[in-house]
Amino acid sequence: MKAKSLILGCGNIFRGDDGFGPRVAEYIVREHMADENKVEVLDVGLGVSKVLLDILSDEEKPQKLVLVDALHQADKVGKVKILNLHDVPTFKGRSPSHNFPNRDILTKLEEMGVRISIVACVAGYISEEVSVQMSKEVEAAIPRASMLAVELASDP
Repeated sequence: MKAKSLILGCGNIFRGDDGFGPRVAEYIVREHMADENKVEVLDVGLGVSKVLLDILSDEEKPQKLVLVDALHQADKVGKVKILNLHDVPTFKGRSPSHNFPNRDILTKLEEMGVRISIVACVAGYISEEVSVQMSKEVEAAIPRASMLAVELASDP
């Protein structure tokens, strides 16, 4: 691990607003928002579990881990929230990435000293069929969420 902080864009780009995390990661990289010597940005898509297990087993861990994902809950679509691990809803959904089986891994990482933050955006349009189209509210939230993720990862 070359960076002190890691931003992970999580979600399925082929299911509408569920692609929020990868789109934020893409935006941060494209706009050169993060200092590459301090913050590494990865689009992990649906592979977040594997990445978290790799971090858990790696001797060198990031100081900070910021996950960016769509939030499947009733609230204003496009609303961006900063959550800590204990704020994450524990409900079980249809999407494996939102069952939060990763919660145990994240809890273990937190116990090992990794500071964990989550930048989440309330999703509105989750397509049952293949669709890269996002709702306009979630699309509009990408720049703000990108800024927040970089700030959280860069903060001392």
